[in-house]
Amino acid sequence: MPTLEGNDIHVWFFAPEAAPQDLHRHRAWLSEAERERAARFLSEPARQAFVLAHGVLRAVLAGYCGSEPGDLCFTVDTMGKPILDGLAAGSLNFNLSHSHGGVLVAVSKTYEMGVDVERVREQVDCVKLAERFFADAEHRHILHACPEEQRGLFFRHWVCKEAALKARGLGLRMPLRDCVVTLDSGGESAHVRWPHPNDGSHTYVARFLPLGDGWVGAVAAEGEQWRTRLYRSPCSV
Repeated sequence: MPTLEGNDIHVWFFAPEAAPQDLHRHRAWLSEAERERAARFLSEPARQAFVLAHGVLRAVLAGYCGSEPGDLCFTVDTMGKPILDGLAAGSLNFNLSHSHGGVLVAVSKTYEMGVDVERVREQVDCVKLAERFFADAEHRHILHACPEEQRGLFFRHWVCKEAALKARGLGLRMPLRDCVVTLDSGGESAHVRWPHPNDGSHTYVARFLPLGDGWVGAVAAEGEQWRTRLYRSPCSV
């Protein structure tokens, strides 16, 4: 496992094709509560996606903790965000995202961060969704972009918002339109802010991850000093 320095955020990307042995091994690592959560999904693909994603999370964290994936214990903080419990408590911050077979796991010793990954899908009506969920300025930006750029802009805004909200521990409890994304000119990062007086002024930096064709992903945290290191691994981690 690579060395995790104090200003690092390590992000692991998996785009697995699940094999039966992978599912069996990952399910064996899960706690009884996690298996019950998986069983509540109505479709088999959704159940498998949950098992693989949470198995990957356990494998990555175990590598940093020097333990076995099945030995890790989790609890939740006051905002409902999962955290490590027991001997590993306080040693690592982490966040998980998965979508359409892709899995992102972010790990840091120092920063509370969030990640989000999305498969770019042709059937998504980006302009209508932006009108419904995004701030007015963001919707106009996407609406007036060239048609071939609209989809990419939509998903880049989406992953920034999701990652920043998760970094704050809010998940989707705050409407997406209430956080505003400003894409930086270089195209590698963005600033996400909450301008509402009753919640103060908060700004997070989101950095895009070079995941390859068909994927958009971002990691978000406060401040500018952190650095991102992206790693890739097969499902059999």
